[in-house]
Amino acid sequence: NAKLDKINGNLIAIAQKMKKQATVDIFNNRNEKFYNKLMVQNRKYFNRAYQFYNENKNNLSKEQVQTLGQYAKAWVGTDEKFADLTWQYIEYLTTVEHSDYGKGMDRIYDGLTFDKWPWEHLGTNDRESYRAYDLTMIAKCLFMISLYSTYGGLNDVEKGGLYDSYKDYKPQLKKFCEFTVANPDEFRVCQIPGAHFVMHKEIQKYNYYKNNKTPDLRYSEAAYRPEWHEAGSIKIDNPKELKEKLIRHAEAKAIHEYYESLYNKKDIWWYEMLVEGGEKPAGAVYSKKPSGVSNNKPGLLVYLHTRPQNNGFFHGASTSIQEIEWVWLNSSSSTRVTVGYTIGGLLSEYHWENYASENEYYAAIVEKRY
Repeated sequence: NAKLDKINGNLIAIAQKMKKQATVDIFNNRNEKFYNKLMVQNRKYFNRAYQFYNENKNNLSKEQVQTLGQYAKAWVGTDEKFADLTWQYIEYLTTVEHSDYGKGMDRIYDGLTFDKWPWEHLGTNDRESYRAYDLTMIAKCLFMISLYSTYGGLNDVEKGGLYDSYKDYKPQLKKFCEFTVANPDEFRVCQIPGAHFVMHKEIQKYNYYKNNKTPDLRYSEAAYRPEWHEAGSIKIDNPKELKEKLIRHAEAKAIHEYYESLYNKKDIWWYEMLVEGGEKPAGAVYSKKPSGVSNNKPGLLVYLHTRPQNNGFFHGASTSIQEIEWVWLNSSSSTRVTVGYTIGGLLSEYHWENYASENEYYAAIVEKRY
């Protein structure tokens, strides 16, 4: 309860920071009309009633039954005012509309959590805590309504009315409690604007340099041959499949800009954002840790999802780049590598550009984008 008392203030502070005035208005409306009124009523009667019931529930005397009935009737108030307010509170939680996040307070909580955290798994505790803020209050109210129904001297018709209300709202409450996230033991879900994708938690290690040269892919469709895949559970041999499952250059840029602002520095290595170190990293794991640290640190393969022409990077004015990948090293150094391009419409030699054999290369495998 002590932790929950702080949640509403934190929610409003987060919403204000994100300039979500519509969210702040919904929270304030919820508090003014429902939460605060029920909180005041529970402070009067709930703690004493709850303690009294638990101390005596196994052998209630006639006088104790009467006392519980008195607590319950005092809580419910005239014309069952606070029982009705509980049902209205549940109705508000499950039907309130938000222009950005959709219908229901649970969607608002999830949307706010999505905007707050760069990776989905980091916000799981928030999703639970925000729901608990409302559910704890509702649980207290339902306890007092139950006391009222059991010990308040109601007739069967009055009891039936309370039960029917509870029965109708129970499925909505159950749905309000639920949310789905990707399995954090297997996946990392990026929520950074411009980089919305689901990647495998295990970052794969690749070794492209073989026999002091890179392969001539004119004679092999398997641009990423199995023997170059040093470790990991995700083995992708098809070059087209792998390039589509790499983090794209635009996504890498969005991720870097987010952490550049978060850390307030420019020189950030990719593994500080995706693996470990700093604040709010993705928490991915290496399939095989780096064997050593070169001047350029481990490189991450990133797909440049564009088709630039005549940009001066390749020799010859007729060069048309068909496919390009980048190696994402850090903020100030990205090494371009080619995996297929055409000159004059003919397939030309595949090769690495600015390839450094002492570097180690990794790939974060993107399972899907959304």
